[in-house]
Amino acid sequence: MPTPRPLHALAALSLLAAAALPGATAHAQTYQFTISRVAPPVSSMSGMFDGTAAFSGTLIGNYDQTTNPGGTRTLNFSIFGTRPPAPTNISKTLGGSGTATGNAAGLPTGQYVLDVNGGTVTLSALTADLIGAATQTPAPVNASVTYQSFLTAAPNNSYPFLTPVPVPLGEASVTSMFVEQTAAASGPLTPGTGSTSTFALQVPVNVTTTVSFQGAPTTQTTPVTLAVTGSIDPAAAPPRASLSLSIVQQSSSTTPQPQPPNLPFDLPPLTGTGDPAHLLLNLSVDSQTTNVTTTATLPATGVIAGPTCGTADFDGDGDTGTDADIEAFFACLAGNCCATCFPGGADFNGDGDTGTDADIESFFRVLAGGPC
Repeated sequence: MPTPRPLHALAALSLLAAAALPGATAHAQTYQFTISRVAPPVSSMSGMFDGTAAFSGTLIGNYDQTTNPGGTRTLNFSIFGTRPPAPTNISKTLGGSGTATGNAAGLPTGQYVLDVNGGTVTLSALTADLIGAATQTPAPVNASVTYQSFLTAAPNNSYPFLTPVPVPLGEASVTSMFVEQTAAASGPLTPGTGSTSTFALQVPVNVTTTVSFQGAPTTQTTPVTLAVTGSIDPAAAPPRASLSLSIVQQSSSTTPQPQPPNLPFDLPPLTGTGDPAHLLLNLSVDSQTTNVTTTATLPATGVIAGPTCGTADFDGDGDTGTDADIEAFFACLAGNCCATCFPGGADFNGDGDTGTDADIESFFRVLAGGPC
């Protein structure tokens, strides 16, 4: 192995390097950020949703000859009010539509990568669970139901088909919302206060949202392009960044979604007075449309990704501490980095500042067999 140059010779070469610094150019530095759930500022998400659904199914009295002999029985309609004796209990068809409007809140978790290269930033690998561990407040589902005319026994009520009946039909909520970036997005950095810079990007992602209706989830994935604004402060300890994004997701489905069976439901008498009929509903959501609008702020702390210091084999040719390594380093300081050179370029010590005295000193130490 070639013997490294003596330190006094390297010191002389450092003067040449210092003269080349004005022409040096910045090289990319990559930061891996984790969305903050501990130190302020803390990530957050807020939004709202609304949905409509068409459903069909059956209703029947909750009578059971063994376990509930005093329960309600459903019977064919008769203008004379004739009610056959137990165990007659006849299923009736129904249909209708329902609506729900509610709010969503989240405690996002996830990560993303920012590459800073001179005056350009690239966002990649954004993955975020926008709901996280946040507890949702379900919204009531208000439905309008039509049904076959029927009678009930225990109590003796009449339900002729007249007009649709408003029915509170359970609850709905957004139970999960995931964002996954599908391609890198780049844009200019704008200097801000101190060492902070800001940016605005158009970011392609897939948004996967799950809406729960009566405990039965429906999941929809939609490709969208998000308008993302952000900031990065690489000089902070640790490096800090933040993303702000808005999502408008519209989805629809015509795939039938069976709901939990034998849903208990009390139907008041149409007269407005008296005891309700105790029914069991078996429903399927035949089609639905959901609109979800959210905004999220994703502050994060980061670490420098990749190597933090170069090696004595600066030009990457397999020979360590040669004249070729020294020449390649000085050329890189002047903005001319070879294709196989250290990926950090003239930021030899990986501190985010390129072509400084500290980089030169670090290079000499490593050449002499010392630490970065």
